[in-house]
Amino acid sequence: MINLLLAIDGTESLSYLKNGRLWVKEFYHTFHVKSSNGGDGMNKFYHPGPHNLSLGKDNCKEIYINCVLWLARAILLHYSHANGKKEETNLRYVAQREKNINTPLGRTPGYFNLSDILLSMENTGKIIRFVNEEIKINIIGHSRGGHVAIALNNSLPFKLHFLGLLDAVDRDIMLTGVPTETIEKRYSYLFNAVRNTKFERLSANFRGATFKASIVTREWFGNDGEKGLRVYNTSHGGMGGAPIGEGWAPFFNDITCNATYIDPIQKMFLNQGDEYIDYEKKLNELLAQSIVSYTDDGFRSMSFLQKIVEVGRRESLRVRNDFYNSAIGAGLVLNDSYL
Repeated sequence: MINLLLAIDGTESLSYLKNGRLWVKEFYHTFHVKSSNGGDGMNKFYHPGPHNLSLGKDNCKEIYINCVLWLARAILLHYSHANGKKEETNLRYVAQREKNINTPLGRTPGYFNLSDILLSMENTGKIIRFVNEEIKINIIGHSRGGHVAIALNNSLPFKLHFLGLLDAVDRDIMLTGVPTETIEKRYSYLFNAVRNTKFERLSANFRGATFKASIVTREWFGNDGEKGLRVYNTSHGGMGGAPIGEGWAPFFNDITCNATYIDPIQKMFLNQGDEYIDYEKKLNELLAQSIVSYTDDGFRSMSFLQKIVEVGRRESLRVRNDFYNSAIGAGLVLNDSYL
């Protein structure tokens, strides 16, 4: 059986990585390739995510199309290897589609998916049967990378093996023509994790009004309709590997994806939030619902701001561990060097 992996990171993921790690990128390197058909390039694909601000819908579409084209080529190359015959006509067709990615294709204008490409190829039935019998497709994503992963899940003509979502956001407004308002049940295994927006609002309110409009806008959209949705007390960035921290981040960045977004100047002038709110009580109520222990002496002796940072860090690590364990439970093999 051949395992393929598409891994899509969040917006500006490389810019918010300081001293931490990125869960999606790390997973991509960890994912073990065992195939006689070639190296990593034929078995896994990584994209660092959208390169612009939160309104860049065309960039999401571009990433979605690049994933579709990579998957089409990977399938054809594995199919060619298995049959001892290079699919030159089909590969030329995929290359031609890549040159004309803005040309509408399929039943709906702008609806560009693998199903439409395969239906225009030679030996379509045999290729689809080969994928169903010989290939397991795995797709993971953080933030808007998770949004693209949902779009791929909902539009591919094959059932996915593993779908891993880390705080997927903006599901229904970015990819015109591709259904993303819900997560269709087209996978064998799902890991769907979201941040606790109550925790992030608590952090934002404590640090002052400037952050209220910024942090809380990055809501996750919709639900998969399953009972296993996992909620974590960390930042949006922490869901992808860069937990909440201290320092300055430019206001016009998507600061929920930034490893450091507590503004010390703002803390000074805004007196660390509203004095009429019992922040400690609200935090303790949230932590009471967590399976992680926050009762050690070191944690109790921290200031409230230090506690917010520490909770975000511990919960971010829990996201990573649960994500990996879920993938291992689905039968994916990971390299020991990253575990």
